[in-house]
Amino acid sequence: MARALTASFRQPPLGCVDMTADVPWSDGALCDLTLYLQPAGGERAVVDAAEEHVRRRLAGEDAPFLSRDEAVALAGPDPAARDAVVAALRGAGVEHVHPVGMRAVHVQGRWQQLAGLIDVARMRYRTADGVLVGRAGAISLGDPALDPVVGVFGLDNRRALSS
Repeated sequence: MARALTASFRQPPLGCVDMTADVPWSDGALCDLTLYLQPAGGERAVVDAAEEHVRRRLAGEDAPFLSRDEAVALAGPDPAARDAVVAALRGAGVEHVHPVGMRAVHVQGRWQQLAGLIDVARMRYRTADGVLVGRAGAISLGDPALDPVVGVFGLDNRRALSS
């Protein structure tokens, strides 16, 4: 059963013209995405540890900083979950899949390969800034192996902030 990513819903940009029907999508087109995974202990554990450290420092205590190994154990993904995400993507025929950083998996594949894994309404918009590639609605993940994924990045090229 597909799972919508929390807080992934996007509206079209204000004042845009939908051009999606004018230029059809090719499912053979290459896409370049980054999947971000939840920490092994959950987001709450990371926040709790950071709050405790700050509380102790503000109270004047000599709170030691985490070592790299402690930080990885606290904020890193479950290695088995990351391996399951990578295996699901490779099982769909995506050849370029590799973990990067602590909690990210880089994916480069064709839309037809990702069709059963990532469901998103791809859009093209004309705005005052030019033509944007974007999306509308929420991102849904169709494979239970992708349950550790909490974010999908690279689906659009609209500005996050305007000057």
